Amino acid sequence: MKPYIRGENYVWEGTDHLPGFKDACIAYWQECIKLARRLVRIFALCLDLPEDYFDKLITYPGSDGVFNFYPAMAAEQAAQSKDIGLGSHTDLQCFTLLWQDMMGGLQVLTKDGQWIKAMPIADTIVVNIGDFLMRLSNDRFKSTVHRVFNRSTVDR
Repeated sequence: MKPYIRGENYVWEGTDHLPGFKDACIAYWQECIKLARRLVRIFALCLDLPEDYFDKLITYPGSDGVFNFYPAMAAEQAAQSKDIGLGSHTDLQCFTLLWQDMMGGLQVLTKDGQWIKAMPIADTIVVNIGDFLMRLSNDRFKSTVHRVFNRSTVDR
């Protein structure tokens, strides 16, 4: 780890029974950082800026890794539930990379105020634009207001 990144051993407590979990998580996080650095250059080009325009601003990116767990519901409960798994919000970063599963649940708020399902596509990553990229682009890119509804009958 780089000296400016605090190592928090407690993050990995309770994962010893999962062989390779820590290494796989770190490898995935590192690949997401690489993808994010490529994406921010693409967004610069979309703004008719030099490809490396934002590089000096993202030297030490805030790059959290989050695992959300949604417990299974009984079929009847899933059909009737109005509970939200994760309430509506925007993300603070430039963007969020969301590895898709085929269960779905992600919903996006349209500019007309309608919630629409973001239908999962196998083997893809959803890119949600965040507040920081909105700020960097002078609001040309808008933060994605989104939420998660869990209607799954299996743990995810």
